[in-house]
Amino acid sequence: METAPLDLVAAALRADPERARPALLAPAGPRPILLALVLLNQEWARVPETVSQPMPGLIRLQWWRDGIDAAAEGGAPPPHPLLDALKAPLAAGRLRAQDLHAMIEAREAELEGLAPENLDELAAYVDATAGTLQRTWIDALAPPSGGGPWREAAAAAGRAFGLLGVVRAIGHQAAMRRVLLPRDLLASAAIAPETIIARQGEERLSRVVERVVERAEAAIGEVARAGKPPAALMPAFLILGEARRHAGALRRAGFSAEAAARLAPPPFAGIRHLGRLLARRP
Repeated sequence: METAPLDLVAAALRADPERARPALLAPAGPRPILLALVLLNQEWARVPETVSQPMPGLIRLQWWRDGIDAAAEGGAPPPHPLLDALKAPLAAGRLRAQDLHAMIEAREAELEGLAPENLDELAAYVDATAGTLQRTWIDALAPPSGGGPWREAAAAAGRAFGLLGVVRAIGHQAAMRRVLLPRDLLASAAIAPETIIARQGEERLSRVVERVVERAEAAIGEVARAGKPPAALMPAFLILGEARRHAGALRRAGFSAEAAARLAPPPFAGIRHLGRLLARRP
């Protein structure tokens, strides 16, 4: 049986275990594509964290944009394991270059000092990153007839997980002198972004965290209203189990930013969630 190369599996599990585990439950054919997309998302997410000025990061992201376009046009992208893994599905139109462009553009906004004014702006940013990643999973997993409306349901699952990821990363972002929490919510709690960067006033963040969690829970509800996805597309929705778990843990902890930073995936969480889903199949 064809499997994803071991180095791709190991790299994805190391970089983003919560997304990599569902990818490993996908059929052998699309599995390398899903793992490559997980790694590509992580690669782009690290760009704003690894440069001191926007320009080097923008140049790096443009390199990726050019490589994706070359692959989508059936040309020869620059040598890179992730472009190698995605070249065929891009050339065949199975993956949409514009989706990957949207993810890149969101990281460019981060490089240029993204500071969401409100929850809608934060949700739009997360939809362009975590939400679009799940859309690409539907394209990779879908049968020839296509994923249809399930792309947007999967995007809502990714949005929920991504919004909770913003909360979980408050401390990590602050260490890099960045704050992605909505400015209007911070203002209503009398918290200046500089205060978060100084790691002060975290006890006043609970209401801000609660509002972000509520928006994530609304996205979870959106997925629930879409109904049960086809079995072939199920790996794209397993991230929803992680989102539910994180939202519940934050509620139990009183929306503490400190508790959010401690959230970590339990071993084999994705596999257990898949078992529950399959158990409900008719």
